[in-house]
Parts: sequence; C-alpha cells; structure tokens
Amino acid sequence: MEKKLIWYDSERKTWWKSRSNFENHSFAIAYDRLTNHLLVLVRNFELQSYNVIAALPSTSKYNEQDIIELAKETASNWINSKGLPKIASGVRKWSFIHSLKVFLKEFPYSLILFMSTFLISLVMSIFFLLNTYSSYSIILFTSLFSLISAFLISWGLNNKFKINVTKTKRNIFLLFSTASGLFFGLSIMYLLF
Repeated sequence: MEKKLIWYDSERKTWWKSRSNFENHSFAIAYDRLTNHLLVLVRNFELQSYNVIAALPSTSKYNEQDIIELAKETASNWINSKGLPKIASGVRKWSFIHSLKVFLKEFPYSLILFMSTFLISLVMSIFFLLNTYSSYSIILFTSLFSLISAFLISWGLNNKFKINVTKTKRNIFLLFSTASGLFFGLSIMYLLF
C-alpha cells in the first residue's frame, strides 16, 4: 500500500512553504533564493537539522504552486522509495550550484584578508629587517602583528557583511587566507633580501 503525506501549507511568510509529519519524520518544502531551487527537506524527530532529499529548479515554465505540488509528490516518492536515483541526482546538482555560489560570494572577503595580511606582513618584515632584527624575531613580530591585524579585519568583515555560510566556515576561510598572506609576505621578503 502506497504511503501518503498530509501537507499543511503556510498561510503567512515563513521559511517553509509546506510541512508534513509522517511516522518519525518531519518534512518541509522551502525555497532557496541563492540557487532559485525549491528544496524538499526531511528530519528525524530526534535530530535538530534537516537534510535535503530533493531539489527542484524553479523555472518560469511552471508557476510556484505547480512546483510545490511536484515537491510534495517527490517527498511521497521518497517515502515510497520510488525514483530515488533521479532525486539524488537533483540534490547533487543543487549542492554543487549552492556551494559554488556561496564560494563566489565569500571569496572577496577571503581575498581582502589575504591581500591585507600579505601587505602588512611584507611591510612589517622589511621594517624589522632594516632595523637589523634576527630572522626569528622578524618572523615572530611580523606574524604576531599580522595575526592581530587579521583578527581585527575578520571581526570587521563578520560584523559588517552578510555571512553566506556558518560563522565557523567563514572563519576557517579567513584563517586560511590570513595564513596564506602571512606566508607569502614573509617568503617574498626573504626572496628579495
């Protein structure tokens, strides 16, 4: 016997368009503005976060209600285990597009931090070199000054610009940019002098 989901459509502005509960799962249909896809999400009642089980591209060919109906049908297919390879293919495609768009939105912040750390480390290391500091002192003082500057710049970026990923992921990107800028700044100083 085929299992059916009973859906509750949102009547006001919420992050989800429609919801349903089935056995120990909660389903939601939500719109991803970044990629222009309608997502079918599911979570086990014991867990906090949703998993994407289907991603349907929103095109001008269909109106919003038609795509929501298709999303509901896709969720029913998921619980009845029909058409799973096709559903998984759509999720992989959406995931790639989503990751690429997030990367492109976050890349300028990482580039700003890389360039500023690179310039700070280059200027500071040349300053310490001209004042006849030892190699270890140059590396230590330049690294310390660059890391403090990078912390302040990344704090400013996190507070002033919209975060498209989790704060942890953005901080990892920024930390990598800082380390790269510091490394290249010190390397160029040692290559030149």
